[in-house]
Amino acid sequence: MPSKTQQPSQTTGKSLVKDSVDKMFQIASREEVDQKIARCIYGNGIAFNVVRSPLWADMVSSILNAPKGYKSPNYEKVRTALLDKEHKKVQQSLTPLMQDWSTMGSLLFLMTGANIAELLLKAIDYVGLSNVVQVMTDNASNCKAAGAIIQRKHAHIFWSGCMARTLNLLMKDIAKSEDSLLSFVDESYKKGKAIVKYIKNHSSRQYLFKTFSALELLKAKKTRFGHNFIVLQRLVKERPSLMSMTLSKQWDNLRRSSSSQEQHDIVLKTIMDDDFWKKSKQVLKFTKNIYKMLRFSNSDKAVIGEVYEQMDTMLGNIKDSLSDDLTIYDLVQQYVVARWDKMNIPLHCLAYVLVPKYYTNSWLSQPAPGGVSRKKPQCDKEVQTGYLQAIETIVVDQNEASLIRHQISDFVSNKGVFAQPQAMKDRATMTALSWWHMYGGAAPELFSLAIKVLSQSVNTSCAERCWSTYSYIHNVKRNKLNVDRAEKLVFVHYNHRLLTKYRNDYEDFNNWDAYPEDANIEEDFTTIEQRDNVSLLDSEEDAENNFDDVGVPSLALTVTASLSCPPPTPTIQESSSIEKIERALRRLEKARGKKQKK
Repeated sequence: MPSKTQQPSQTTGKSLVKDSVDKMFQIASREEVDQKIARCIYGNGIAFNVVRSPLWADMVSSILNAPKGYKSPNYEKVRTALLDKEHKKVQQSLTPLMQDWSTMGSLLFLMTGANIAELLLKAIDYVGLSNVVQVMTDNASNCKAAGAIIQRKHAHIFWSGCMARTLNLLMKDIAKSEDSLLSFVDESYKKGKAIVKYIKNHSSRQYLFKTFSALELLKAKKTRFGHNFIVLQRLVKERPSLMSMTLSKQWDNLRRSSSSQEQHDIVLKTIMDDDFWKKSKQVLKFTKNIYKMLRFSNSDKAVIGEVYEQMDTMLGNIKDSLSDDLTIYDLVQQYVVARWDKMNIPLHCLAYVLVPKYYTNSWLSQPAPGGVSRKKPQCDKEVQTGYLQAIETIVVDQNEASLIRHQISDFVSNKGVFAQPQAMKDRATMTALSWWHMYGGAAPELFSLAIKVLSQSVNTSCAERCWSTYSYIHNVKRNKLNVDRAEKLVFVHYNHRLLTKYRNDYEDFNNWDAYPEDANIEEDFTTIEQRDNVSLLDSEEDAENNFDDVGVPSLALTVTASLSCPPPTPTIQESSSIEKIERALRRLEKARGKKQKK
């Protein structure tokens, strides 16, 4: 009886404490504000990723500190006066970066279009003739012609094509080879695409595959670099799931209801063909090295100093992977060398010579891939010819060029001002630009040249990103935007993303733009592999299906599966899918005459 009389008072006490806490921290009011913000996002179709933006944090902070009774700007003010004011502010914020052009050097990007040379010449005048080191364009013939015009008019400026695109063309060259020894490459690609197309183009087949696999098959997309490799890599990874699916009763039922039974049989034959999988693995074995190099070069980081050595490493890795078939290696090497001869310029050789780590004993003592001994960059005849030509091109003053050559001699020999113990020790651990900023001041002429050269890019992804920005801002639904206003919006939008990287609190917002629409990836290759090529997937649906190394599906898998066919509850679906996979695997092992391992 006493406990019953005390229970109401205890409940009342808890509610009083809860009310006091709510009142103290205004929890109800905060939740109401959160709900209204979320409602605005939902109602206007704003991407959820916006709340990660540092600009969003700035906006919320400004509203909190606004005068009492503040009202948001109206429609006309946002599209006119405030846009013009923000455009000017962004221009002012970019001034410190533009001042670095004289030190870091600048690189002009241009893809395709009419009067390319004329547009480039105007851009060079705007940036400053002495600040431009190279002009990079697409690899199209009209762009090459424009580059030749620029080089004739300004002899100190280099023209170069996009390295990522060149490597992508290399993969296509190998696939389209007319040599019978390489015919298996194109054959594997075509058969693999046929499997993916047959499964992905029908909801019933796609849903059936999802019951056997936690991963998606990836469609080929020509706008993605290395798309053939990505498609085939995922296909080989999902071979057990594909074989389990084709041995199921549901697969036989799909054939009966299919209008293209012949295609169904072809796909079944391909999946059960051991020769197809053997050839696909062989294709991946050597094209993976090209794909790694492609991803390495398709980065916003300044990697020009490592390009030459990485190309040699790529060729050595290809030789190691094809050690059992040197005839195929010789053919692949011919294609690699042919493309390298087209994209290699003296600037790459000079950048290679200026990287400090390539003169350390820790690097030189390690054997290079392919069984070749490493040597200092200037000892290579092609590199020596290239870097001397680059110095003559960039440095007009002959006296200064002679002084720089003497300073390079001290640099590569660890003599003179470069003989400091700290400088020699840090060559192996610091990046090239960091090392030059730390120790290059004692040789000012070479220091200035090294910073300009090593700051250059080797791809045109930055230019392509503007296309995505423009299509995001000026689309069918916003086609009433005039040209001037659209250009201002693109300028403000793109450069704000650039300026946020220089904020002191940028690390707090480093995931706000983690999955951009373009194919450019900033992370190193290890991170990319861990993300399982999530940034190269061809749709939002694929991007949501992110998996870890052991293949554990995310929650998005259940949501995606429900789009084509409503499944049971997640628990029942998961258990039934596991049972189906286990039954299919047992049938597969029995068909092969093997015993199931427990």
